[in-house]
Amino acid sequence: PSFACIPAPSSPARARSTRLGTRKRISAGYSVFSPPDIVFEVLSDHSLRLQWMQGSKEVVYFGQQLNRVGTKHRCIVDKDSPVMVTSKFMRDSEKIIFAETDEAKKMCSVYTIRKINDGQTSVRVDGLLKNNLLLRLFFNLKLKKKICAFFDASMRNLKRYCEDLYIKQQV
Repeated sequence: PSFACIPAPSSPARARSTRLGTRKRISAGYSVFSPPDIVFEVLSDHSLRLQWMQGSKEVVYFGQQLNRVGTKHRCIVDKDSPVMVTSKFMRDSEKIIFAETDEAKKMCSVYTIRKINDGQTSVRVDGLLKNNLLLRLFFNLKLKKKICAFFDASMRNLKRYCEDLYIKQQV
């Protein structure tokens, strides 16, 4: 089955019948005192990742720098940082969702941005992992704590950066 950046259904019967083959492994989210458009702009602009992504040292582009579905980039945090591909974008009146999948299609980050009120936004990142027993075991034994800490620290940094940016725009 092909890999897709959508969490597997929560019902066990539906999970067995799905072709998506992914499982949500970790999540981190915060309420941000900033409008959704600012949060989306900061999240989706790869050059701004250096401002909030925990430990990021450099962003390498493969082709175009404008982020859209199919854009490839690598945010270098350590030697194992994967090449990511923007794989999904959806916007409606209630939320903005965009996803990035690693080039090997083993993991995916799905960002969900929702307006709470005029000056407040909910932002969440869900880390999804291909439903493969060996990959899940390796993830649980070696990577889960590290990636959970990374997601949480990055989301805290994102919150601070977006709130500071919003305050500066108000002045």
